[in-house]
Amino acid sequence: MKSRWIILLVLVAALAPSVRGDDRGPATVRDAMDEMKRIARLAGELKIEPPAPVDLPKPTTPKFNVRRDVIYVAGKPGDAERQAMDIYQPAGVKDAPVLLFVHGGAWRQGDRGKLYCREVCKAFAERGILTAAVGYRLSPAVKHPAHVQDVAAAVAWMHEHARDYGGRADRMFLSGHSAGGHLVALVMTDPKYLAAHKMTPDQIAGVFPLSGVYTLQIDLEAVPQFRWLAQIFGDKPADLADASPLAHVHKDELTKRLPPFRIVVGQDEPSVMRLQAAAFCVALHDAGVDARWMERPKVGHMSLIMAAGHDGDPTTLLMLDTIAKRTADLDAADRKRQEEEKRQAATSQPDQGD
Repeated sequence: MKSRWIILLVLVAALAPSVRGDDRGPATVRDAMDEMKRIARLAGELKIEPPAPVDLPKPTTPKFNVRRDVIYVAGKPGDAERQAMDIYQPAGVKDAPVLLFVHGGAWRQGDRGKLYCREVCKAFAERGILTAAVGYRLSPAVKHPAHVQDVAAAVAWMHEHARDYGGRADRMFLSGHSAGGHLVALVMTDPKYLAAHKMTPDQIAGVFPLSGVYTLQIDLEAVPQFRWLAQIFGDKPADLADASPLAHVHKDELTKRLPPFRIVVGQDEPSVMRLQAAAFCVALHDAGVDARWMERPKVGHMSLIMAAGHDGDPTTLLMLDTIAKRTADLDAADRKRQEEEKRQAATSQPDQGD
């Protein structure tokens, strides 16, 4: 119990300057305790109650095609096996929403062919959503930022090619579990990765980080349990900050334009992960982003993702509902904009009597 609270205090001390959005430097223990109270209060207000465990909506496109091993990097890939995606294309769709799902595995293992990746992609493809399971290079063969650079390349590739598979690029959503949750959060909060592909984060329609890691700004010497992270991200404070999604959440116009985030974590996951999910949600909310989080009762790190795609799963229900509502809102905004453009064009026409 004592070691758990030491970890929490070290973690929140690292979080406090980023969440506060100021330049007061490292947080004191008092700052950390005050920030814990504030996060707890606001996180309670932003928390979503899990949907009732009902069956998923019936499939609308039960037939789909799977195109495997689609390489998403330009030129010859450094790792053709990892730098690829498997695309689940619903039959007969046009202008369908798109979901990219990034697997977990502590940045060191895992692949897009895992059972849970297949189940997630199948569930969404059967409901009319063009879905892809995304692979990326793993440590120790590479170190940060190679993982997130690969995810950014996958996003850019799908943005360019979605229409070829019946999808709509401006209705693209991102999700990932564990390390994958970290990577989709980082590619959205640090704009330099998408900027390398001439994209901006506000071109994405929504984000679903599941059981993710949102800060690595921890004194690795003080917390031995986390020292292995240095092999992936380095041990310098600047390196750890660069790899931390939370460190890139600022109260600026760029962050404010981020799409909705729906963050999910299991109640039985480590306290550090639950605190990070709440703190990340609060930071996004403070910066003007539509951010909410859901804590799944009696669910752990792996059981959360193994249930995804199956009837009764609150995470899948939340994602499907959010995608449907967000897509409808964007469609309505498009229609309104088109009507306004027509109105302006009509009023700018010269009077034929002149």
